[in-house]
Amino acid sequence: MSRYELDGRKPGFRVVVGWDQPMLTYFVHVFDPASKREGPTVWLGGTPSELYELDDLKRAIRPHADLTLQLFAQLYRDRDEGR
Repeated sequence: MSRYELDGRKPGFRVVVGWDQPMLTYFVHVFDPASKREGPTVWLGGTPSELYELDDLKRAIRPHADLTLQLFAQLYRDRDEGR
């Protein structure tokens, strides 16, 4: 499993993305500092193959953070290498 943390589009927001090999999906977790909820306020990629393609991940993350070309390439390698 890979895991990378990004700054969110909104101040203070944290976005975590990665590849989950056992579930065969990319995932997105968004953490809102103002939320009283423990854990992420947005959690995508929690079911098998939900975000299998990088384009699926790009669409899911777009409202929350920018996915750099470098991270895009790394996430592709993570899936390709089964991390």
